Amino acid sequence: MNESHLTDLDFENYVYEGIGQNKLHLEHIQSCLDCQAKLEGIQNLKLQLSLQNKPAFSFDLVALVMPQLDAVSREKNWFSIIVNALIAISILSTICLMIYFRDYFSGLTYNFGSNWISILLIPVVFYMVWGFKDLIQAYRNNLNQLKTS
Repeated sequence: MNESHLTDLDFENYVYEGIGQNKLHLEHIQSCLDCQAKLEGIQNLKLQLSLQNKPAFSFDLVALVMPQLDAVSREKNWFSIIVNALIAISILSTICLMIYFRDYFSGLTYNFGSNWISILLIPVVFYMVWGFKDLIQAYRNNLNQLKTS
């Protein structure tokens, strides 16, 4: 028979995983009144914890957050969407026209030199600046909403 008392880990394994894997532990629990009392206390504690109500908010968090998300999603800036679409269409159409009229654009390289690349990059830079402006504006709006909340 094992004379040393069980550790807390041994008790935990016994309570949560069933009968201990070590027969010496089981024999010790059956013969030791202190370990029996401790085991019974741990089992009662486990039972009491399982009977407790699950923690929950006293308010409905979903009901508070969803209207704010819906309001933000409805605040689309249609002007920004139209401008972004027009810029994207202009960039794609320029690329398509350059591919289709390859011979004509190769003749332009004599007149413009390497400047034709700069001319093509102007819409791209404009699109990036416009998107960055929208990003900063959305950040400021969200920051103002947080300050007022």
